[in-house]
Amino acid sequence: MEDRRVNINNMTNKRTITRMTAIFWVLAWTIGTTWAQTTVTDETESIVLRKGLFIGGIGQYGRSPVYQDALAEQIITGSWSEPQAGDTIKSTDGTKRAWQEIKADENGWFTGGRDRSGYIYVRVDSNARRIMLLHMMGNSMAYVNGVPRVGSRYQSKDTSESWEPDFSYVRLPILLKKGRNDLLFQRTWRSRGRVKATLSQPEADVFLNTTDVTLPDVLSGRSLDTYGAVVVVNATNHVQKDLSLKVTCSGQRSSSIGVPIIQPLSVRKVPFPINHNGIVTPETSHATIGLTLLSKAGRNQVSLDQRDVHLDVRSPSEPHKRTFISRIDGSVQYYAVNPATP
Repeated sequence: MEDRRVNINNMTNKRTITRMTAIFWVLAWTIGTTWAQTTVTDETESIVLRKGLFIGGIGQYGRSPVYQDALAEQIITGSWSEPQAGDTIKSTDGTKRAWQEIKADENGWFTGGRDRSGYIYVRVDSNARRIMLLHMMGNSMAYVNGVPRVGSRYQSKDTSESWEPDFSYVRLPILLKKGRNDLLFQRTWRSRGRVKATLSQPEADVFLNTTDVTLPDVLSGRSLDTYGAVVVVNATNHVQKDLSLKVTCSGQRSSSIGVPIIQPLSVRKVPFPINHNGIVTPETSHATIGLTLLSKAGRNQVSLDQRDVHLDVRSPSEPHKRTFISRIDGSVQYYAVNPATP
């Protein structure tokens, strides 16, 4: 009887040890792999990326005929894998650099570290395959699951002064896989190594991003015949064609222009004509232009998005902006005019 009790106790102890060992490994795996995890679900409208890893000094950047980047080499050769804190990469100068934990500040900016180059890694787990908008500031570029995307290196703060240019308009559609997604943000000295990134739900499948427009000023007492440009976002996995843009200047007769093909998960800045024949007075603060994005559906056209943009009104004697179509690439560019004064 005593032997049976001993055996039962031993079996119980073994089961307890086995369970504790299993719990230990689960906790160890969780701590080791989810410290930098951001979770996205069906309920996620917008989320600021706040936890990750950073590594510095692994490349030679700047104005050089040869681009050197140890992490980019790993991505190109297929040898890159999800990093953990303490993992090292051999830099282009032969030294080893280690991944370190990093957290964003209260405003969502990743800062810190004397080295203002290198990368910030953020792991994003999604419960389903989905398309989201990635809004980036401060980074020169990004890799989304190995796919390179442009950044916004000149924007290093949330708001800009009235006299400063605002580069906070980089919002790119990206595809998140079900499960783990690897986001890498390249830091740059231009923004003092500061990086901020936000994921949000797209406003629609195809829409206008009016935070990035190129517009002229309207001169009081004069008509205007030139061009502007606005970004069209394709937040789908399909090529968008048969699109057009209807332009209405301050209640005048509308005009339409075709929109070039837009590739999946991409954006395109589209020129549009501005024929403003309404004479504005110096007391008028701005002139309104209505933009309607249309899609051909059989013999009909369906409205995908509608936005208003505003042209500032200036006196002919004031500094003002003018736009033109580039003969190099067909894009809309602008320049400033500072009229001569007696």
